[in-house]
Order: sequence, then C-alpha cells, then structure tokens
Amino acid sequence: MSKLVNALAYELGLWLISRWPDLAFNSWVQRMLKHCRQDWSSWRAMHVMKSVSDQSEKILKKWAENNRKARCNKLAKKARDKFPNATITPVEDAVIPMVIIEEQNEASPLGGSMRITWRIED
Repeated sequence: MSKLVNALAYELGLWLISRWPDLAFNSWVQRMLKHCRQDWSSWRAMHVMKSVSDQSEKILKKWAENNRKARCNKLAKKARDKFPNATITPVEDAVIPMVIIEEQNEASPLGGSMRITWRIED
C-alpha cells in the first residue's frame, strides 16, 4: 500500500511541478521526489506493461479475425475454380474455414448435392 501511495505522491509532485515550475527547486519537493521515485518507476513499469499487454491482445484478436476472413475468401475462390456452376457461400464466422457449395440440379426434387466443408491444402 505504501508503494502505491509513494507512486501517487510522485505523480502528484510531477503534476504540481508542471503547474508551478518554481516548486522543482523546493527542497521538500525534491526530497519527496527522490524518496518516491523507485516506487513510482516500478508502478509505472507495471502500468505500462499492462497497457502493452492489453494492446497486444487486441491486435492478436484483430489479426485472427482478418486471417480467418482471408482464409475463408481463399477457400471460396478455390471452390469457385473447382465448381464454376455452383453457388458458393463463404461462412466467415465458422470455427474452421468453410464454404457452402450448392450445385443447381433442376431434375432432382431436392435440388443438387450440398457440400458443407472443404479444407485448403497449403
């Protein structure tokens, strides 16, 4: 608890100095800053590392989403090349990349065959 108080006191000292620059030469303020600097630096490092960790998690989630969409589009293109007369519907929010392939066959009462998934061989 005292480390947090020291870190907050250091932040307050920095704010006061930015507001009133003459306080930087006050011996009491200098002693307080010297005493609290180590606790402030560890608190600040922990705070920055948590912020970086949160940002990296957001970036990884965004990258995974973009990667999934790109793989789904690649799979849909490959399916269109293999089945040019079929209706290809990409399923972007699936756990694994997949497309729905519907072949039109008017002679059958149930329509054409439907393939649910197809894997990309990279």
